Amino acid sequence: MNGVSEMHYNARVGEKNGHAKLSLAKVVEIRQEVLQGIRQADVALKYGISQQQVSRIYSTQSWSHLSWRPK
Repeated sequence: MNGVSEMHYNARVGEKNGHAKLSLAKVVEIRQEVLQGIRQADVALKYGISQQQVSRIYSTQSWSHLSWRPK
């Protein structure tokens, strides 16, 4: 393997990433709250993250390794 492929192969995702601010449970809660119609800005304030990050989590641009998809 070359260096780039090797780095991707060993990438830590989700909670296993040492820089992760959220747990798997919190990500699931965020997705459920947005699905229920709670404003992304309000969800962001509750979890101490940006509205943009809430949007990425909900659209699965972040935490994409989870199988959940918005309805």
